[in-house]
Amino acid sequence: MLRHISKLATCCAVVAGMLGFAGASSAQEVKSATLDAIKKRGQLVCGVDTGIPGFAFQDAAGAWQGLDIAYCQALAVAVLSDATKVKYVGTTSKVRFSVLQSGEIDVLIRDSTHTLTRNTELGLAYGGLNFFTGEAFMVKKALNVAHAKELNGATICVLTGTTLELNIADFGRANNIKINTLLFEKPEEAFAAAEAGRCDGYTDDGGSVAAARSAMKNPKDWIILPELISREFLVPTRARATSAGPCW
Repeated sequence: MLRHISKLATCCAVVAGMLGFAGASSAQEVKSATLDAIKKRGQLVCGVDTGIPGFAFQDAAGAWQGLDIAYCQALAVAVLSDATKVKYVGTTSKVRFSVLQSGEIDVLIRDSTHTLTRNTELGLAYGGLNFFTGEAFMVKKALNVAHAKELNGATICVLTGTTLELNIADFGRANNIKINTLLFEKPEEAFAAAEAGRCDGYTDDGGSVAAARSAMKNPKDWIILPELISREFLVPTRARATSAGPCW
């Protein structure tokens, strides 16, 4: 019963967020070009992460699982009345927005922070907030640090094409420390590098850091530091409406 209630709540939240904000973007009473395309195709193409446990990942059988996957399925139910009518496209942080803008996916549902720059310069529009967190650090216990301010000189694995690097630079300047970064395109690559000792830890939004710790061979060898060095408003994203008609 709880599972069904949770799915219903997720569906309501996503549909209200994704469809509600779109209605405000245009007063024209025309059908959405994106919705028309989805209905004609009979399938929602949903951009997700390449592999974050708990959010979007493929299980041993190859089936997609996680919170973001449930959001994709909720939209498919709202538009096509069938949660299985979804094609999942794994997108990296570096290319996620270009893939969305090109029309390769209908909507992007993954750990993407709502920023003014992305809204104005990239022409993105956002649905309702689906996860609120902040940038966190996971480090090896053997590093013997208890707080982020003690990471001076440490090297941290980071995903490229994100706001994470800027947050680290701002945090370093504010605290007169230097945190080095090692960049990766995919989370699983960063996890493996941290595991292999190429960096002292991993940083991402709080939920993804918790997922990273669970993915380690020996999770007890890693700790998540208590500080959040930013505020991250993670939201579903779509390309903004054009003269061809409003999206959603």
